[in-house]
Amino acid sequence: MVIKSGTPSGVLFLLAQFPVLLHLSLMVTFNQADTGKQLILTLREKQTLTGTFFFLIVFTHLVTKTVVTKIYSQGDEESQYPDRYNEFEMNVATTFSNKPTGWWEYKAYEQPLGVNTNPALATTLLEVGKMYLKKTTAFSFDTQESATTFSISDSNG
Repeated sequence: MVIKSGTPSGVLFLLAQFPVLLHLSLMVTFNQADTGKQLILTLREKQTLTGTFFFLIVFTHLVTKTVVTKIYSQGDEESQYPDRYNEFEMNVATTFSNKPTGWWEYKAYEQPLGVNTNPALATTLLEVGKMYLKKTTAFSFDTQESATTFSISDSNG
């Protein structure tokens, strides 16, 4: 861990006690109703295939074990610097329609064909990470408005 001089000691305490806070800020986060959002990963670091190839992304919900797969071709890539990071457009509302919200694990693979959705048949595991899928609507309280009436009685007579 690199610490810059002048870092408040309270920040150092938090990082030492809760290192997961630093990790969670680097994860993928989507809202369930998102359309046209960018999925940004670093897949080229471990890539072994050359020529035409595809990326298989497998999302697995950590509680329900629901699986969602997505395949991207090289032509789907939108990154200006593909050797540094990979950027793909994702329609979250369609991809995760009627899927549970919460924590998902994603695994990204490279493969020579664009039809395979079985990770066991993919060539190389390139990246593993976490994604948090937020609910479409925020939680809200329902309240009931009722008139309050008071009755005053004199117990002295």
